[in-house]
Amino acid sequence: TGGELSGRIAQADLAAKAAADDATWAGNQAALDAAKAYVMLAQAEEYEALLTRSRDTVQAHVDLARNYVEQGMIVRSELLRAEVELSRVEDMLEEAHGRVMVADANLAYRLGASQDTVWTLAPLPSPVEVQGDLASWLATAGDRKDLAAARQKLAAGELEERVRRAAFYPTVGLVAHGDLVDDRLFGGHGRSTTLMAVAKINLFAGGSDRAAVAAARYQAEAGRHDVARFEEGVRLQVRKAYEDEVTARSRYATAAKALDAAREVERITQERFRSGVVKMLDLVDATTARREAETRELMARAKAHEAALELATVAGRTPESVLP
Repeated sequence: TGGELSGRIAQADLAAKAAADDATWAGNQAALDAAKAYVMLAQAEEYEALLTRSRDTVQAHVDLARNYVEQGMIVRSELLRAEVELSRVEDMLEEAHGRVMVADANLAYRLGASQDTVWTLAPLPSPVEVQGDLASWLATAGDRKDLAAARQKLAAGELEERVRRAAFYPTVGLVAHGDLVDDRLFGGHGRSTTLMAVAKINLFAGGSDRAAVAAARYQAEAGRHDVARFEEGVRLQVRKAYEDEVTARSRYATAAKALDAAREVERITQERFRSGVVKMLDLVDATTARREAETRELMARAKAHEAALELATVAGRTPESVLP
């Protein structure tokens, strides 16, 4: 058939390989979504826990302030300020509880489980530095499965010109013809058998065939440019993901230092308050600052994990390859 059948078989083989690569890429994306859902749930649970501790701490401040007011040691305005802070923390705690419920349902959805499923996860560990520099991550990005699938599809498209050119060649085959003849109905004492080699060629559609060949050639050329652009986009994604990961890890380190400082400030303020040097409002402010520092540290820790997972995926690796 002028190469048409062999060309179609080769295209089908390439399409099957591309579909397998697309399936692998879809699996990696599903794993990434599940990992992000896990991080989000762990973050939500830990945030709820720290708000619970903060609520208990502020409640203790309120009780202490109430006792001091009754004893005439502090003015009532300081008690009211502590009560306002307690109400704010309780509102935040209720909101955090709702976020945990949503995060549970999201993780269940990503895992294909019932959305009534509830998990209790361990706290997120401190992020670890990913191995390798930018060049090593760019090197593996060339093997990304969606990019491999695009290359397979391009190769199949490049075969289209060859398939279309088959119209210019004759179709060659064998024809066997047999007859049974007689002068009576359904008789068969006479036989006639013919075996022929035949060739067929289309002489009157040359213009449309040439146009089809030219269209296939130009589409293949456009496909090559698209794949080249895709490769550039993948490299850009890896560069961005790498910088995001480095930035997220750096921000976590800063947030962790700030949290240590906030805890020390709260400890010192508590001692000064017991000595009567500072006011109750100063102690409440120190507790609030510590809670805000804990929140920033938690958010930075979760973001660092998400950035590492994203980097692994866009660089053509499995998300779990960056887990400690």
